[in-house]
Amino acid sequence: KNHHIRKVMIMGGSRIAIRFSLLNSDRFQIKIIDPDMDLCEELAHRLPNCEIVHGDARDIDLLRDNRISQYDAFIALSDSSETNILSCLTAKEFGVKKTVAEVENLQFLSQAENLNIGTAINKKLLASSRIFKLLLDADENNSKTLALADAEVAELVVRPGAKVTKSKVKDLKLPSGMTLAAVVHNNECSLVSGDTLIEAGDSVVVFCLRGSIHKVEKLFS
Repeated sequence: KNHHIRKVMIMGGSRIAIRFSLLNSDRFQIKIIDPDMDLCEELAHRLPNCEIVHGDARDIDLLRDNRISQYDAFIALSDSSETNILSCLTAKEFGVKKTVAEVENLQFLSQAENLNIGTAINKKLLASSRIFKLLLDADENNSKTLALADAEVAELVVRPGAKVTKSKVKDLKLPSGMTLAAVVHNNECSLVSGDTLIEAGDSVVVFCLRGSIHKVEKLFS
């Protein structure tokens, strides 16, 4: 079920936090909490429409003082996967409906899924449009392509009968230079493994070499 998102709290003033805030400060009321005083001053200068709080978002009293229970979404972007997972669990306990944790350490990913912390996502995927679409009730049906250094990221919706639905990912004969990164099934985002079975209606984040997007699209339609 999509919850209407208005107020977003972000833990960690990373580059992704800045990018997200620049893109969305007119849509959301955004508060960023970071323990680095110098960074907070820089953020306050760069993001005049956002509220910047100097402090440690692991501190439950600080979260309470900042009225976390009134927020619709909590995004944990610190450089510790474990901290991000625990912070999202804390946010859930305060009643925050939508939580997103940056998880770089793969051993924590399955743990994150089992704990039902919301969305666990890594930096490469955060750079795609997925984080924005998880938060915004955007139309899932158009493929969004962003140019990376030498690659493209596309988000594609799987059509009924598409080649990618015929077998597990490890048995699909994918073109070289193409990686299926994440799959969104029933609004739950997870990283793709060899045993993943993609179904019609799923939305898949794909990395591919620049110029080969048309080959990729054939597999999905």
